[in-house]
Amino acid sequence: MKLGLTLGAVVVALPLMIAMALAQQPAANRQQDSKDLYMPGVNYKLPGVLVTAAQIDTMKKNMLAKKATDVPINMVEMGGHQAGLSLVVRQKGEVSDPVIHDLVSEVYHVLEGSGTMVIGGELVNPTRRPFSRGNGPGLSAKEVRGGQTFKISKGDVLLVPAGTSHRFISTDDIVVYTVTRFDPTKATPLQSTSTTVPDTPITGTPPR
Repeated sequence: MKLGLTLGAVVVALPLMIAMALAQQPAANRQQDSKDLYMPGVNYKLPGVLVTAAQIDTMKKNMLAKKATDVPINMVEMGGHQAGLSLVVRQKGEVSDPVIHDLVSEVYHVLEGSGTMVIGGELVNPTRRPFSRGNGPGLSAKEVRGGQTFKISKGDVLLVPAGTSHRFISTDDIVVYTVTRFDPTKATPLQSTSTTVPDTPITGTPPR
């Protein structure tokens, strides 16, 4: 009789014990309400964007035909900021003026060729340069004081922060590289993927 009462008490108490155990679990281990899963103001439905090797090759051919140097392929919404891909083609022996992009950071990925760059340092007698649809507002000069020298070649990746001077001081051969540009303030206009080289320079009025 006592055994029967004891078993009965356990059966009755078991659901209550399970409920109490679940209540004591950390919140992370419990199923959350959908309103607690997603942060307010975040777009969870942005699409992925693919730029194919064939598109990059087409852009390169179009740029060579028009002797273009730096052309945006796209600039897309990334959720609170923007990012885009550009292609840059520099001819053998080309030297570029030092420039600074105020707001846009860049990541170079060298596809072919090699050259030498100076990153950082202080611009000498800088001036404001025209707004670029590829990398926004910035500065340019004819000389830079100081900085680090980097030799870059096929396969290398170089990170250039916003506000940091950069320039090519030599190219051993034609240098082709993609530039992934990160625009946290959305200074540059959005652009869907295109391999067309515009007939006009990639400068223009800043977006409002």
